[in-house]
Amino acid sequence: MLSATRVGIIGGGQLGKMLSLSASKLGYQTSIFAESAIDPAVFVTNSSVIGSFSDTEKLRTFASMVDVAVIEFENIPVSAVHTLQETIPVYPGVKALHVAQNRIREKTHIQSLGIAVADFAVIHSHTDLHKAVHDVGVPSVLKTAESGYDGKGNTSYAALKMWGH
Repeated sequence: MLSATRVGIIGGGQLGKMLSLSASKLGYQTSIFAESAIDPAVFVTNSSVIGSFSDTEKLRTFASMVDVAVIEFENIPVSAVHTLQETIPVYPGVKALHVAQNRIREKTHIQSLGIAVADFAVIHSHTDLHKAVHDVGVPSVLKTAESGYDGKGNTSYAALKMWGH
């Protein structure tokens, strides 16, 4: 068992709920920082702080309640992690979070490490889309660079063709 017994989970969604339940089985106390009092993880934790990820006072209150914190998902603002890291370790850190928040940065970072990734293209225009389909091929999936999750922000090239694009 880690020396830290109070684990903070930044984000109150389903992943935070599962993490809190698993940590509890291992003997850890958990605290959740959530944006809503009805987020799923709030109901299964030892304590919670409800507030905006931009509320530095609430983030500092949360940090005072835990020994270490983990990020539930990649869309946590980097600024919130900076605030928390003033007093507690947060994993993953801001560099990893910054890369994970943008699929283009993610792919190019992985490539820079010499790890193979699936063919991809960066799309900024309709012309880019047609070139990418030619270069990458079909089937193709078009994804937003940021903020997509659980299939949101994704569409297939076939679906675009149905709509005349």
